[in-house]
Amino acid sequence: MDYIIVVFLVLLSGIFSGLTLGFFSLSRDDLERKSELKDKDAIKVFKIRKDGNLLLCTLLIGNVAVNSTLSIYLGSITSGFSAGIIAVSLIVVFGEIIPQATFARYALKIGSRLAWLVRIFIFIFYPICKPLALALDKFLGEEIPTIYSKKELVKLIEDHEDFKGSDIDADEERIIKGALSFSNKKARDIMTPRTAMAIMQNTRKLNEKTIKKISCNANKITKFSFL
Repeated sequence: MDYIIVVFLVLLSGIFSGLTLGFFSLSRDDLERKSELKDKDAIKVFKIRKDGNLLLCTLLIGNVAVNSTLSIYLGSITSGFSAGIIAVSLIVVFGEIIPQATFARYALKIGSRLAWLVRIFIFIFYPICKPLALALDKFLGEEIPTIYSKKELVKLIEDHEDFKGSDIDADEERIIKGALSFSNKKARDIMTPRTAMAIMQNTRKLNEKTIKKISCNANKITKFSFL
């Protein structure tokens, strides 16, 4: 029975620790955008993640309560020194490292599947956590939204296009990057110099002699026009 209780407490510790890192590794703004695009996992997570301070207080208080209970319980069934070594080992390895490494990689998927459990924790700790969350909201304010600069957006597009599973192709990348830089362009940036143009009368025949002349200057010509 003692082993079952210890395993249960370690499992709870891992869940609280993993959920804390997992949920807060997800941007609230990204979750909101995905929710608007009808992503089912994002919808479940965003309903919990949008009240960040309440979620944070719930998970941290739950984690501290479980870890303290685990240490006290181990101390009651083993000697003091052994209990400390066992508690630290179990909490660090199975209650922190492994859960956080796992949840950080699969935060959205695991978070959506455990959303029901988090709601239960929020309900249980609500009388304690809600006042703390309100105080944090008042003194710290709302979470600062993530705003990307044009350069960051361009880098994001490049990274997405390079990613194997992306649905953005090279042409779309070029168009988007061009659109983002459009307002900074000047006329001279898109003009073709006269020295790089081949101009002919529209009545002139495009015969072998003319084609040969154009070919001889092809390395200098970037645009061809008829007058």
